Amino acid sequence: VYFMTDGAPMPEIALPIDGPAALGANAVSEWRLSGVRWVSQRPCHVLTHPYSIDREDLTMAIWIDQDTNLLRGWAVQRKGADVDDPPIVSCEYDSIELNAPIAEDQFAVGRDRSRAIARANVRAE
Repeated sequence: VYFMTDGAPMPEIALPIDGPAALGANAVSEWRLSGVRWVSQRPCHVLTHPYSIDREDLTMAIWIDQDTNLLRGWAVQRKGADVDDPPIVSCEYDSIELNAPIAEDQFAVGRDRSRAIARANVRAE
């Protein structure tokens, strides 16, 4: 989400760690509380932030669960778009699990596996 906001600070990540300093030296932020919305059958706060990509004015919206303060989703829309207009891109998180156990080999690529991947890539070329 950080890259989707073109480097704009994400308040739900920075606020618990940095407190008011997360909003900038003078505690002024372009993030705005813009209302409420249901996401994945959960009540959420809607926070919006304006930004531009290639001179196109856009709005980034994030949905924060009102009870757990977890990120439930985000969307990018053209600035001034109607509420009913579909977003350019969006993502909703239906199932969030914190502190879930992860198998030790979940992200490990052993020596034999990396050789097999390399051989497959050579064959594909």
